[in-house]
Amino acid sequence: MTMLHYNPIDGRLYFFDSKRLLSVNVRMEGQSDQSLFEFSDID
Repeated sequence: MTMLHYNPIDGRLYFFDSKRLLSVNVRMEGQSDQSLFEFSDID
C-alpha cells in the first residue's frame, strides 16, 4: 500500500510504500490553506 503524508513543519510531502520511504523531494509552496498538486505524465 502506498501512503502520502504532508509534514507542515518542513512543508514536504512524503511518499511511503509498505512503510518504506520512497521520496522526500516534493515541496508545497503558496498559501497553507490551499491544496493544489500538479502531476505530469511521463511517457
